[in-house]
Amino acid sequence: GATVSDGTRTVTTDASGEYTIADVPPGTYQVTASKSGYESSMSTLMVVSGGTAVMDFSLNPEPVPVNTMWVNRVRFSTFAGNLFVEVSVVTASGRLVGADVDLTLACSTGGLWNFSGTTNSAGFVKFHLGKAPVGSYVATVTGLTCSEFTWDTAKGITTTSYALSG
Repeated sequence: GATVSDGTRTVTTDASGEYTIADVPPGTYQVTASKSGYESSMSTLMVVSGGTAVMDFSLNPEPVPVNTMWVNRVRFSTFAGNLFVEVSVVTASGRLVGADVDLTLACSTGGLWNFSGTTNSAGFVKFHLGKAPVGSYVATVTGLTCSEFTWDTAKGITTTSYALSG
């Protein structure tokens, strides 16, 4: 079902991938093979008078588009001495449910905490640090995974900071 063309004549391959372009005048041709869902292939072929020229092609499937995701928001909040860090993950289509997020939270007092969680039905995950000490905090997303998606670190946020005062 692939289409083969010498620029003037076009034929379709049979079930075995075979094709014939008959009565081609002598000359040099750019021969192209193509099929929907496959990368096209092109080669130069020289046809001589009274001869038979053979051109074999191999068509590779088109690459599967890469679905990317990124962190579009890291939001801090406090309540009753607790520090909350909310991470929102999105794709080009919107918020992403089921993304696994790893986060490191460092405090100027020397504290270091590691969190892991999965985005909920609204596309975010919330981490909780109880009895958070006063100080400056840096939150760094250290991991972001979800099946069929690749983390695009060039988009969005990977690190943000927050000051917690008494």
